[in-house]
Amino acid sequence: MHRTAKERARSLKDFLDELGSEEPVPAGGSAAAAAVAMAAGLVEKVARLSTPQMIGAAAIRKRAASVRM
Repeated sequence: MHRTAKERARSLKDFLDELGSEEPVPAGGSAAAAAVAMAAGLVEKVARLSTPQMIGAAAIRKRAASVRM
């Protein structure tokens, strides 16, 4: 998909401002999905690093990995 010059020039701040507005924003659902996937990746990372110390960390890691996919 080709983006217009205006879309390419838009800053992350501008996009985040648009996402927070009352107006419908193209790719709003995609942004939400990306945020969830990144959060799941961070949960997976913490669970992986905490596996020896935290009971249930392996199960949390597996669940986070399934959400991230």
